[in-house]
Amino acid sequence: MPSETLLKYNPLLDGLRFFAVLLVLIAHWVPSTSVLNVLPNGAIGVTLFFVLSGYLITSILLGFKTEILRGHNTVLGGLGHFYLRRTLRIFPIYYLTLLGLYLLPDVTGTSIRDGWPIYALFLQNFWMYSRGEFDGILGHFWTLAVEEQFYLLWGPAVLALSFRRLWWVAGTMIGIGLFTHVAGHALYQNGIGSALYFVLTPACFDGFAMGAVLALLIQRAPGRATVTQNILGIIGLGFLGGVLAARSMDAGASELLAHGAIVACGGYVILGLITGRAPGWLRRLLGFRPFVIIGKMSYGMYVYHNLVPHLGRSFESFLAKRGLAPDWLIFLLAEQGSAKYVVWTAALLGMSYISWRFIESPINDLKARFGYETNRKAREAARSAA
Repeated sequence: MPSETLLKYNPLLDGLRFFAVLLVLIAHWVPSTSVLNVLPNGAIGVTLFFVLSGYLITSILLGFKTEILRGHNTVLGGLGHFYLRRTLRIFPIYYLTLLGLYLLPDVTGTSIRDGWPIYALFLQNFWMYSRGEFDGILGHFWTLAVEEQFYLLWGPAVLALSFRRLWWVAGTMIGIGLFTHVAGHALYQNGIGSALYFVLTPACFDGFAMGAVLALLIQRAPGRATVTQNILGIIGLGFLGGVLAARSMDAGASELLAHGAIVACGGYVILGLITGRAPGWLRRLLGFRPFVIIGKMSYGMYVYHNLVPHLGRSFESFLAKRGLAPDWLIFLLAEQGSAKYVVWTAALLGMSYISWRFIESPINDLKARFGYETNRKAREAARSAA
């Protein structure tokens, strides 16, 4: 399959992003005792993002690899363009958010004042692991560090290794991810290490590698997509059955099986969406226009969502102390009852739309300057001159 078709826009993937970020919102906004949080919503949402990221990033890299093999680019040129494109997508609102929190009064409940170099270098996942706790309203930023670390490792691997070795590396990464969960839990149970072992980059390898396998499959062996999807479905169901059986046994085994189920089922769903083999009801659900539109803004929503409740509390306190707001507004901003979810959701959607419309989208347009090829124009000019 030509590399160009790998990145054809698929609105269903934006619909999936909507549900992934929704699960994260429920995990972080709704009390853990709520019936809405019976499932590990945060883990499901984050893992879906990782699998989807692994697929899209590997697809982009395979596009560069194809042009390198054709002689239209070089490994260094491809890596340079790839990292420039990722920089344009990830860095702007990430660093703007860090700057904004740094400049705010020291009431954010984070370590941004002292730990800003760690965040600037995307090392916060290791820092949180070493501390054994999340960093307040920046706790979710560990996933962004994992993403960046994955890019640094996976970019050179895809462009430098043969396709056969890439299959083996991706498979090994899935094993490393599962093993890290087992080892991390076992060490923690024996008083070694932190309970946050899942924030370590190797523990996330399986999600990214699952997405990478999907990208390799679509380009190198599309005829095996149906069989692979069925296998992933069987594995996912097997893991889910194991979760039910292990609930009365070891908590670590239950957590590992649940993690494996999420990775396998995520691969099953995403492969179905890519190939058009997903159930019709699922395609209609994910293709619902409002879900697709919100899914486009999911990165901003993820970055800002933990900030919204904090800003709401700070604003409510400021107004209440000065008697500047009526009781109904204080009630909406306060955290009693369910009204706050309406306010928080409206605020988050507003912030995310402004971010997408005026910051992210214009900067994303610059990515067109860094395509798969770096020397086609030079070759065409040389041929014209001859």
